[in-house]
Amino acid sequence: MTSLLSQLPNPNLNTFLYLLKHLKKVTENEPINKMSLHNLATVFGPSLLRVRHEGLPMDVSHEVVAQVQVIYYFLSDDNISLLEQRERLGSVTL
Repeated sequence: MTSLLSQLPNPNLNTFLYLLKHLKKVTENEPINKMSLHNLATVFGPSLLRVRHEGLPMDVSHEVVAQVQVIYYFLSDDNISLLEQRERLGSVTL
C-alpha cells in the first residue's frame, strides 16, 4: 500500500500526508474527543477512498470495510517516513 501511495503526484501525496498528520494529532485528545484511530478511519476511509459505481446501486459494505482498513493502516503505521521525505523533496523542487 505504501508503494501505491508513493506513486501519487506530489500535491496529492502532500495533501494525504498532511491529513494523516492532522488526524494523528486528533487522536492525542482521544480521552476527550473519543476519536481513536479506528473511529477516524471509519469516518474518513469511505470519503478518501471512494470508488465510482456506474449503473445499478450495489452493496458497498465490503468496500467500506477495506477503505477503513487502509486508512487505519496508514494512521497506525509509523513507517511513513519515506513518504514524508518525498514530501519534503517535492516541496523543495516545486
